[in-house]
Order: sequence, then C-alpha cells, then structure tokens
Amino acid sequence: TALVIVQHLWAYLLRLLSGDGAAGSSSSGHTVLITGTCGSGKTALFQTLRSGTPYLTTVTSMATNDAMFHVEGPTKRNGVVRRKLRVVDLPGHPKLVSRMDEHLPSAKAIVFVIDAVDFTSNRREVSERLRDLLANPLLQKKKRNFPVLVACNKSEKITANPVEYIAKRLEKEIEALREAAAGALQDTAGGGSRAMSGYAGNRSHSPTRNATSPSPR
Repeated sequence: TALVIVQHLWAYLLRLLSGDGAAGSSSSGHTVLITGTCGSGKTALFQTLRSGTPYLTTVTSMATNDAMFHVEGPTKRNGVVRRKLRVVDLPGHPKLVSRMDEHLPSAKAIVFVIDAVDFTSNRREVSERLRDLLANPLLQKKKRNFPVLVACNKSEKITANPVEYIAKRLEKEIEALREAAAGALQDTAGGGSRAMSGYAGNRSHSPTRNATSPSPR
C-alpha cells in the first residue's frame, strides 16, 4: 500500500534520531527535509505523513510545507523512544531551489524523492538536482555520515524503473556531470584542479540505495 514508504520512513528517522545521542523534544537539529524535482511526489508524501492515510492526488505546490510530528517506537539502543520531529517539504521548481539553504543548517536528514516511472526521461534533470544538493556548501559542512535518503516514488508500478537501475544510473550521471565540470574549469583555469572539490572530497553523500517502495504520487 501507499503507507509502506511512510512506515519505513518513520522507522528510519526514529533510528536516526535515537542513534546519535540526541535528546529532548526541541525541533532544533530535528528537521527532515523533503526535496526533489517538480512532480516527483514530495508534497503527496508530506500530506500522507501528516494525515496517516494515502494521499493519491497529484499535488503541485510552489510553497514550503512545514509541520511538526510526534514519533514514537522501539529502537535497539534505547528501547522505546519519543521524539518531536519537524518535516519540511520544499517546492521542486528550479527558481525556488535556494529555499533549501534556509533549512539545511538545522536539518537532521534529507529525503530526495524520485519518480521511478518517469526517471529515464528525466534522469539528467534529476541527476543535476541531486548533484547540486550533494555539492551544496552547507551540506558539505555536515558530518560525513549525514544521511541523504533517495526514495523511489511509484516503484510498485509495472512501468517503474528498478531501484537498482536508478541507483547505478544516478551514480553514472553524477560522475559524468562532475567530470564535465572539472574539464570546463581546467580549460578556463589552465589545468587547475579545483573543480567540484567539495563534492569530490566527500563521497559519503553519494546516492544511496536506501530507496523505499511503494509511495504516493
């Protein structure tokens, strides 16, 4: 069902919040960002998280959605824990990407949503957006194990691309973009080696295969 991704996401975030010694219910440092390209299903996922029921309607949002959630469940290290978690759904329009910088300093994790059905035709745009996110200077200041979860939306559909294919394709596309940017800078700077140094120096943010399926539109 469409609630599977929600259940996995809550469980993942709960382990994350309880596994680093975080305590208390303050929202500072307990923010999870949902991002991705237009039409990937970010806002539908946010609405499903908020309501607890599948939100199957296509949603186009140019606004940031922000809500607090109380998360409770068992963990291996600390038993049953309770946390107050802030979830922020960021619009996917290219002109609004800069809103990420407003929330990234306090973020505990990022969920990057991909449409598994339309991935092949949109793979360059998706890869560029993910590459830009991973190379964001504010993200580079985070710990090396800062989690970026790639969630494959609609992966239960028969026309969806397999999660393994998406993971490998993203890695290849991002590497090609990085090499192209490095070559362009070398041509400009006469062979300099500063190209994409932030991204290349921290591969812990590479696309993860921790994709979850299925999920709402």
